[in-house]
Amino acid sequence: MKKRICIILLALLFIPTYVNALSFDKTIDKKIDSILSYDTGYIETIDNELNSYINNELVSNKKFSDLTNISIIKYNENFILVGLKNNKLKCYYIDSNLKVLSQNESSTIISNGNPKLYIHDNKIYVLLINNGILSTNNIYVIDNELNIEETKLSNISNIKDIIKSDYYIINNSGNTKDGITEYYYNSTYVNDNNIIVGYKEDLYNEKNAIIKYIDKEGYIKWIDDNKDYKEFNDCIILENKIYVIANNEFETFLLSYDYDGNKINSTKISEGISYKFNKLQNKLYILNENKEILYDYAININIESNIYGKTTYTGDAIPYNKIILETTPNSGYKLLNYKITDEQGNEIQINENEFIMPLNSVNIIVNYEETIINPDTVDMIFVVFAISGIALIVFTRTYKQYRWLKG
Repeated sequence: MKKRICIILLALLFIPTYVNALSFDKTIDKKIDSILSYDTGYIETIDNELNSYINNELVSNKKFSDLTNISIIKYNENFILVGLKNNKLKCYYIDSNLKVLSQNESSTIISNGNPKLYIHDNKIYVLLINNGILSTNNIYVIDNELNIEETKLSNISNIKDIIKSDYYIINNSGNTKDGITEYYYNSTYVNDNNIIVGYKEDLYNEKNAIIKYIDKEGYIKWIDDNKDYKEFNDCIILENKIYVIANNEFETFLLSYDYDGNKINSTKISEGISYKFNKLQNKLYILNENKEILYDYAININIESNIYGKTTYTGDAIPYNKIILETTPNSGYKLLNYKITDEQGNEIQINENEFIMPLNSVNIIVNYEETIINPDTVDMIFVVFAISGIALIVFTRTYKQYRWLKG
């Protein structure tokens, strides 16, 4: 009887753990909206639900049932979560375990849309996306006390610096010509030039994908108006190529272009539709709705070896992550400087021994210079002095012994 009672009690103890495990696993078939990666983990957003992973282990699951259209961004040592609640902007400050540290909401009613977050001067700027267009009618600024201020585009003199390449989405979305409207979803930088992707729509609601390459002065260098696909959804620069995620309403394709606009390759990667690249640890992923990896690209730090010293680094090779270099020169040499380039050969700025990881792999050349004397010369001098000293001692003793024997 006692044995049966013990078994029942043990079963009751394990039921909550099993239920929790099921509650975490039930999200496996849901669409992943985004993945936010940081040093030791990442956070998934799925509809209005978050999953937090540390060292690839699920540590917390939280549902913000009162929010719609949530977005999250890393802020200082924690995270800012923004969503819509009853047509107001709701803001949460949370930690990596999804614990809410503080919260606030706007006092004004706003139009519906998907918030997109930017960090500048320790403030969060919130713009809303509607039909692929970044709306500038209402911009919200959140400070470190979670105060929410509403402002207009005309009130922000450095808006281009704040939202970077997405500035060109504002300038290029919604242009109408001959009954055709252009919409743009995403953009990326390369050498201060901008690549934006989206689609065109005519009066009959027919769509075809479009990609533009715009230089730093705002002039269009080339356009691909690609009727094989309905939409281009995301773009990124890797290995001297422009990669684009495209769809034809039923399937997902991965396209690549060179900088002159020539299409290099097109590969079907999914029967369903995937919309964006996800940066997770030191890899770039395209995931389908079941979290299956459709494409991945490893991001590496390659340090050229040489005989004058040894260089190591700390920090993960994650885009936008800080990397710290540490060099130990061999005897007779000192560190002169570092030269860091990305896969396109663009030089990466370094501040003393720190740099920010770009979106692709980097190559590091470490340059040394000799100190006063070449170490090989120093070693030879010591050898000569040692031999000379020994010879002098032998000669002196021999001479003394010879004089003693002679005397």
